[in-house]
Amino acid sequence: MGARRCSRRGQRRGAVSRRVFLRCSSCQRGEENIISQQLRGRLAAAIGPTLREIVVVVPAHNERERLPACLASVAAAARQATVPVTVVVVLDACTDRPEDAIARPVRALSVSGRNVGAARAAGFAAAAPRSDARTWLATTDADSVVPTTWLADQAVHHRALVQGVVGTVSVDWQQHSATTRRRYDRLYRVRDPGMHGHVHGANLGVRADAYWRVGGVSATARW
Repeated sequence: MGARRCSRRGQRRGAVSRRVFLRCSSCQRGEENIISQQLRGRLAAAIGPTLREIVVVVPAHNERERLPACLASVAAAARQATVPVTVVVVLDACTDRPEDAIARPVRALSVSGRNVGAARAAGFAAAAPRSDARTWLATTDADSVVPTTWLADQAVHHRALVQGVVGTVSVDWQQHSATTRRRYDRLYRVRDPGMHGHVHGANLGVRADAYWRVGGVSATARW
């Protein structure tokens, strides 16, 4: 699921908007048709636990301007899912009135830890505290836009007994120099189609029983 930001939150000078892509063995770089029909059929042939619900957590820290686009994209992805989708925005020490950008059925949860990992964990704990293998947990960031197939594709992996998926993100480069982009591309290169060494909270999904078994999200990453 995701691509690395060119700078960490709190250290960047400009807003970084990102599009997230779920990568698989049949995908080419930059391709938004995330899972090919051939791969979809092969995955769907496996029968795992019945998917009952999807919970999406979006942590946010003073990202009022970018949050509407994120939530609109998640809503579009939820409409492609065949099970109920719960969306929770975790507002971590926000001072920019992000509540104004959140409308039902999206839930808002306020915390003050100033820690993106802890915010993500709080969202899952609030929305899916007793979830099991029939629940899929997904997460992105408030400055990201997900494709319409984002959740439907993760549901396919759930059916195939996959316990977790990670993907890449593509950065909107309008606010950055060509030099920055070249350096980013060189360091972030996806060396093999469908394979990458990146794990991003902006594009991550995991089966709930596996999530709880490993102790959830670490609270080490700060904004």
